[in-house]
Amino acid sequence: MGAADRPRRQERPAALGETAAGETALTAPAPDLAAGTQPPRESDNGTQPPRESHDGTQPPRESHDGTQPPRESHDGTQPPRESRHGTQPPRESGDGAEGRAAGPPAEKGERGWRRALLATLGFDALARPSGAHPQDRPGDRPWRRAWFAGLGVFAASKVGLAAVSASAWIGDQGPGRPMRQIARLWATQYDSPWFIAIAQHGYQPTADASPAAFFPLYPVLIRLVTPLCLGHSWAAALLVANAALLVALVLLFRLAEHEMDRAAAGRTVFYLVAFPTGFFLTAAYNEGLFIALLVAAVYCLRREHWWRAGALGALAATARSAGILLVLAFAFEYVRAHDLLRPRAWFRSQSYFRTRAYVRARHLVSRPSYVGAHAAPARQKMPINPFFAAIGAARKGGAIDRDRKTHADWPVNADRGAQAAGPRQQRAAGAGPSRRTRRPGGHRGALAILLIPAGLGAVMAADWHAYRDPLAFSHTQATHWGRHPAWPWQAPIAAARHPGAWFTEIWAHNLLELATVTLLGVLLVLALAGPWRLRRDQMLFPLLGAALLVFMISFPSRYTHDIPYPLLSTSRIGLEIFPAFLMLGRIGGRPWLDRALLAAFLGTQGVLAAHFLHSGWVA
Repeated sequence: MGAADRPRRQERPAALGETAAGETALTAPAPDLAAGTQPPRESDNGTQPPRESHDGTQPPRESHDGTQPPRESHDGTQPPRESRHGTQPPRESGDGAEGRAAGPPAEKGERGWRRALLATLGFDALARPSGAHPQDRPGDRPWRRAWFAGLGVFAASKVGLAAVSASAWIGDQGPGRPMRQIARLWATQYDSPWFIAIAQHGYQPTADASPAAFFPLYPVLIRLVTPLCLGHSWAAALLVANAALLVALVLLFRLAEHEMDRAAAGRTVFYLVAFPTGFFLTAAYNEGLFIALLVAAVYCLRREHWWRAGALGALAATARSAGILLVLAFAFEYVRAHDLLRPRAWFRSQSYFRTRAYVRARHLVSRPSYVGAHAAPARQKMPINPFFAAIGAARKGGAIDRDRKTHADWPVNADRGAQAAGPRQQRAAGAGPSRRTRRPGGHRGALAILLIPAGLGAVMAADWHAYRDPLAFSHTQATHWGRHPAWPWQAPIAAARHPGAWFTEIWAHNLLELATVTLLGVLLVLALAGPWRLRRDQMLFPLLGAALLVFMISFPSRYTHDIPYPLLSTSRIGLEIFPAFLMLGRIGGRPWLDRALLAAFLGTQGVLAAHFLHSGWVA
């Protein structure tokens, strides 16, 4: 018999600290004497019991509309004011002051994208979320908010680069240029013609196999989009690059909000496009495409979607050679998520102990199993290891059910499980699985890691078909651009020892590359130690960032008179190390630091973008 079916006792009101067994959450709880509170509506001498209603059966602890009692504050001393709807108290802002009254019920949803857009543009005070985490609210739409935030940053960056494109010709005495020619400058500089040539003609055989240095995914997309641009490959290259940038901003905002908070997510995506070499994300380069695939794969790893992460990793490996590093990220996150470093957890996860042949000769016991967010049945059957079940039952003081031939799971709290957005939120709500209680079937998801090297294998097959050399993409880097394997510290030391004469072009390039490596390294160190360090379950980000950074500086250009830049293109490739930008968004919460970073980044980017439009080498 439930709480609603029990007759209410009319002899006396409920005593302080006394509640009925099985009482629902909507019933008003008794005040806590341990917190130092006083009974409601007492007289001055403290002896009068709470006032009863007209029929003498119900103490008046209800709200104005008679449906729900007001909630107490954290210290239990005074209930907060109710909202204008009379059903929910107002939430507090991040600084502890009382926020606005709560809106309509959750099923109507909230316009969270406005807050995301305000946070992205720097109005953190107006965009500060009120109440619980966005994922805890059923009416929240995180992906819609991410799209609006990404669109806002994307539009702001295009307005800024349009202003640079217009003002870059101040003092130029030459003839006027049409707008189409200015647009073509963003697609016909340095590496861009290589991508367009591969999209038009494929990997043409050459003496040094130089086209093999450029991976095929971006040229393939250009080839597919060219008919939509009326046959203009340069326009298709710009369209693909900017569409990939928009998707990268949306995914990065969603990942940063999932791992940190909304304000830090807005700063992260803005710092990425405001970085001194951020204009390369708008030009016909493949950095934006690789960042989108990299962030999408990491997001799927964090959500434990192993096969999706493997497929995205395979695509990333066909975009840039650094995509193979997702193998390390996949292995690390899979081991961490399944607790495979603990022998007992590994032993229990083996599929042999869940087979029918093993279970048929032994009795089974009842225990809760995995019920996912999208699992339709509330009860499911799964054979389990009787040895560990007996140990668990003995430790918990329970008994083994020796009469059951099958295993029936305990029902879960459907209300709490429905409010959780994923496995992590389910575990926090108490409805999802623990780290050691997984779906049956072993570790089939681990096989998805093989998809990532398969992507690189497809690139090697294309190089073999075109140049009869499966490693042509590496050999041409050595012959054409002077890149050779080296220890990670050799290139920064060479850049510091041969900076060039002060305030010259060589000195400026080496300073920019060396400052980029130093900044990225410091940010990754702060992810491990210091006041802004990440949680232990977020160690995937500094690991992947360190792998990308070491890989970037381990193939430097040897210092020669023709190529006096040991850290060649490091300031551009450094955009791909998105974990460092996550840390930058985390640190930039202090206003003075945020303004200093934006002033330095945007000022430098304007100068470099104008130099790029004048056919100058940047990175």
